[in-house]
Amino acid sequence: MCEFESRGRQPYCEGHYRRALAGAPLDVVILPRSRPLVERFWSKVDKSFGPDGCWLWTASRNKANYGRFNPGNGPIFAHRWAFEQAFGPLPPRTLVCHHCDNPPCVNPRHLFAGTHADNSADMVAKGRASISSRGEGSPRAKYSDAQVDRLVALVASGLSVTRAARRVGIKSSTANGIMTGARRAHQVPLEMIGAHSRKLADAREGVARMRLQGMSLPVIARAVGRDTGNVWRMIERFKREHPEEWPDVLEIQDARFTKPTRVVRR
Repeated sequence: MCEFESRGRQPYCEGHYRRALAGAPLDVVILPRSRPLVERFWSKVDKSFGPDGCWLWTASRNKANYGRFNPGNGPIFAHRWAFEQAFGPLPPRTLVCHHCDNPPCVNPRHLFAGTHADNSADMVAKGRASISSRGEGSPRAKYSDAQVDRLVALVASGLSVTRAARRVGIKSSTANGIMTGARRAHQVPLEMIGAHSRKLADAREGVARMRLQGMSLPVIARAVGRDTGNVWRMIERFKREHPEEWPDVLEIQDARFTKPTRVVRR
């Protein structure tokens, strides 16, 4: 069946013995690793569709059906190895994409190098993805564009972000992300994003000043109308942004955290 010697009392060689344990087909010729790397690679490829057809990888594949090949220093994508053998090494963060959209294909004629943006543009051009991935067009969107537009309108009318979020059915943390431009930035005017970001920065500074005066976190939380955990996160954010204004050593004991955090400015 192959060129390996049998494994003790087993009727298989080492390679076929492992395949038998895994329940894999045994009608596969296993070449010794001592053979040239290129020969070992192409022995795992089906070229029956001709020079212009897809050359299918017949060995190990991942869940997305892309071939995997181990040249000796760890597994890599089989189509990437084939491309580099044909056209030379690729710079970091460069993808190898398929013109044929067939993941197990390793025919260099069907491959091209590109960035993530090139790959996404190719996917959209071939009709395999939604052209609009912003807003409610994104598969990860939890809220409609109408809800976000309503939130922005309520905040513009003078309502606080927390109350506006509660009225339109959006989480308060998500609403703050929207108003600071971290989410759905295309639906929020730039002047509102800047104003809300400055407002949050002023609130963090105010909470930090109260803590520097010796007030405990629960007292600060009651004073500003927030929960203790939120106050603690605001203080941590202020310390990261303004380490020079924070004492070298400060013990912070939060009511929700039994273990104090020792903050040392380096």
